[in-house]
Amino acid sequence: MQWEKWFAIEWQQVLGISLSALGLYLGLIVFTRLMGLRSFSKLSSYDFAMTVAIGSILASTILSDSPSLSQGLVAVAVLFLIQGSISLIRRKFKPLKSIIDN
Repeated sequence: MQWEKWFAIEWQQVLGISLSALGLYLGLIVFTRLMGLRSFSKLSSYDFAMTVAIGSILASTILSDSPSLSQGLVAVAVLFLIQGSISLIRRKFKPLKSIIDN
């Protein structure tokens, strides 16, 4: 029966999902501590876009073989760096603040 495959999971898959989830969770904590809670709390338009992008990266990294855990961590790190850069630009160049903010 086909529906039996839908419920099937092997212990290697459980281990891989668990390790990926743990690694990404720890990475997310480190990145959030480095960049601050602003990454998820202010929710300007680009903060919201980043939150959605991080969720997508986490889901695809945890539940599939590709991207790998390290690729997922690099992608999340790059998003945090982009957000930090945008925040810095927003503070330094006031004319761009109105373009970036809601």
